[in-house]
Amino acid sequence: MASDSSIKRISDGKKAKRAEIKEQYKRSAGKKTLFTIFSLLLLFGIAIISPSIGSADISLSDTYVSILHKFSPDRFNPAPKEIRYLFSVDNRSGLEEDLNRGILPEELKQGLEEKRRLSTSATVTKAEEKRWVIRDERSGDVREYIIRKTEDGKLNIYDALESYKIVIMVWKRVNKVIMGLLAGLGLAIAGTTMQGVLRNPLASPFTLGIASTAAFGGMLGSGFGGKLGISPYVELSLTVITAFVFAFLPFLLFQQLSKYRGVTSEMMILGGVALMFTFFPMTYLAGLSGIKPAPWVVLYLVSIIIAICILLLMLKSWDLNTLSAGDDTAKSLGINVERTRVICLALASLAVAAVVSFAGIFAFIGLIAPFICRGIIGSDNRFLIPASGLIGASLLLGLDGFVGISLGGAIPVGIFTMFLGGPLLFYLAIRRKKESF
Repeated sequence: MASDSSIKRISDGKKAKRAEIKEQYKRSAGKKTLFTIFSLLLLFGIAIISPSIGSADISLSDTYVSILHKFSPDRFNPAPKEIRYLFSVDNRSGLEEDLNRGILPEELKQGLEEKRRLSTSATVTKAEEKRWVIRDERSGDVREYIIRKTEDGKLNIYDALESYKIVIMVWKRVNKVIMGLLAGLGLAIAGTTMQGVLRNPLASPFTLGIASTAAFGGMLGSGFGGKLGISPYVELSLTVITAFVFAFLPFLLFQQLSKYRGVTSEMMILGGVALMFTFFPMTYLAGLSGIKPAPWVVLYLVSIIIAICILLLMLKSWDLNTLSAGDDTAKSLGINVERTRVICLALASLAVAAVVSFAGIFAFIGLIAPFICRGIIGSDNRFLIPASGLIGASLLLGLDGFVGISLGGAIPVGIFTMFLGGPLLFYLAIRRKKESF
């Protein structure tokens, strides 16, 4: 009876322990899920605001009216924006009535003739209280002017940023936001994957030299495709392929050396730094740039590549978690370590190749984003990969917006990310915690 009682106590103890572990896992998974949702909402908020940031001050409402204009031009049309004062006229009796009836008074015509040449088809419409718009369209060119009534009763006339130009400008910004989102997403998931495979928090596309070699390969592919005179779609594909080859070759080289020389992750990072300084001068024009608009076909291609990489890396996330415990432990659990390492690094290289081929190099995004997320939700790659991708995209778009607002875009965001990443790299180098992997 005593032995049965002891067995029962042991069994109850195991059940209680399992229940406690399950409860801890649920709490941990809940925290990680909440952080991932927060990261998604943060990216959504930044992406909404970003198209309104630029050299021309366009309000958020006008920004989204311009976006909707593409889908319903008759219903949504942004108002022209004042950009430069031209002259003033006294508000004589009956002048406002003429403007409200769509008649352009003679004194306004004469004033504009001195500044600009008006056509006979120029029209005037009331935009809002104390504000009218003159529209002059001829030979396919449209010029708009704004008339605004001041508090002292005068009518000020301004040169305007035309409505159609606002639409064009906003859609260029939308294009730029999408490219920045994809670039931050791709570099962050690549950095997270490289750190997981190499079990080293210093690993990233920039510190391993992968960004520089990929940019060099992309430049070669683009130049070679341009000389061949092939179709744009084939040229884009060739650019990504050559960038991928140049990005993945260093990993294959290190992989082979590790079999004979015992190359460690620290040695790989030192080799990556050497590659970065070797190839970066050759890719100066593509390196450390600001986010630039790209043709929509490029955005489609990069979106497909990044989506495929994220999906496949998520399928491999549990294997990445197992690798963090060491090769021997992973092999004992049935993981093909070499194949998993090659597949994950190939996917990370492909994501980097797609980004730097068309967007340029943004230093340390692949280092900063995983560092932030790992400190909050730990190293479980099932949550770390998507969360790091979202934080990386938010970080790049947010920094680009900050540079645009505070510095007027004078410093490319790629330079700014280096300012932030350098101190972090130094911090990680002197306070590396192996237990976090």
